[in-house]
Amino acid sequence: MSEIPVISFSGDTKIEYVLEHEDVANSSILFIECTYIDNERNVAQAREWGHTHLDEILNNLSSFKNEKIVLIHFSKRYSVSYIREVLDKRIPKEERHRFHPFLP
Repeated sequence: MSEIPVISFSGDTKIEYVLEHEDVANSSILFIECTYIDNERNVAQAREWGHTHLDEILNNLSSFKNEKIVLIHFSKRYSVSYIREVLDKRIPKEERHRFHPFLP
């Protein structure tokens, strides 16, 4: 029987890393990149450059069994206040307790 990791870290990569690794999707805490969060850079562009878009995370929430999801690696084009505003609007209320942006 394999143990479920306490912490997993996706690094700078596409969402498939999490979706294809059950231990990562089940870890207690997941650090996952979320480079793009709006339509200024869409999912296709994020994927082309090897990144993960917030839309992909939200569209695959049922695959994430993590207690906490720490969003990292935001594009420098976004201010901290803008990131917080977008996440507050986009993340479903019933899921917000799981999400934590890694911000200053």
